[in-house]
Amino acid sequence: MRPAGQDDSVRPENGPDEGAQAIAGIQEAYQTEEVTRELIDTALILEDITRNASVHAAGVVIGDQPLVNLLPLKQDDSGTLVTQYAMNPVGELGLLKMDFLGLKTLTVIRTLRNGQTHAWHRGAD
Repeated sequence: MRPAGQDDSVRPENGPDEGAQAIAGIQEAYQTEEVTRELIDTALILEDITRNASVHAAGVVIGDQPLVNLLPLKQDDSGTLVTQYAMNPVGELGLLKMDFLGLKTLTVIRTLRNGQTHAWHRGAD
């Protein structure tokens, strides 16, 4: 068996099936070598596991009830509650995901907070 880096046809986006076909002898090794079988089976299990937890700098999740009722939460090192779900599952639950990092979004929030709704009506003229 040769390392994946030596064969241009073996790329992560091709998936394990195409990779197995591209490497000569991998199927035979999988069937005959216990160590190879264990390695590949373990790799397939680990392939889709989240490797680390990260927090979006200005991401906010909004729900129609307390989020603790809707998805798993944890407290980060600073004491902030964060969801333990990735971005896509949060949206699939029907929750609103907002990114408040954009300056335009912050301007809208500041304008509305200050009661300057008339600015929006002027822009429509």
